[in-house]
Amino acid sequence: MSSRRRHSRHERAGEGISLSIVKRLAELLDATVEVTSGATHGMTFRILLPVFYADQR
Repeated sequence: MSSRRRHSRHERAGEGISLSIVKRLAELLDATVEVTSGATHGMTFRILLPVFYADQR
């Protein structure tokens, strides 16, 4: 099995920063970030936000 990059490292350099921003925002919003990875379809990121109703606050 062989693998080939679709983007150079330079083109993808901002991904680590973006993920750290998402992580920080999730912490501030009391949210959860889930990551799944598959051999054929790449990675999927899900951000689960809590729902608060007006009478719960």
